Amino acid sequence: MGGQAISNKLNEMGIRTAQGNLWTSPRIKELLSNEKYIGNMLLQKYYRNNHIEKKKTRNNGELPMFLVEEAHEAIIDFDTFEMAQKMIAERQERYSYQ
Repeated sequence: MGGQAISNKLNEMGIRTAQGNLWTSPRIKELLSNEKYIGNMLLQKYYRNNHIEKKKTRNNGELPMFLVEEAHEAIIDFDTFEMAQKMIAERQERYSYQ
């Protein structure tokens, strides 16, 4: 079941996000790939470009990122998370237009 099918099913069931919005496929993918669910934290994913503009910018290697393992109790086990990552990668490879 893909992200769109999952979001459709949640919306049909009347389950909303924490903010009360409808589910979307990108939000499902974000949840499935979030390392916080296995108890880890990746620090400095985003940074502020400068102290004047304060624009939030995604860190694509401009600054170092730090992985803190076992920072808190995991919600799901590592094997389940890894299986989801493999499934996402396989689907991305299968359905990407190159």
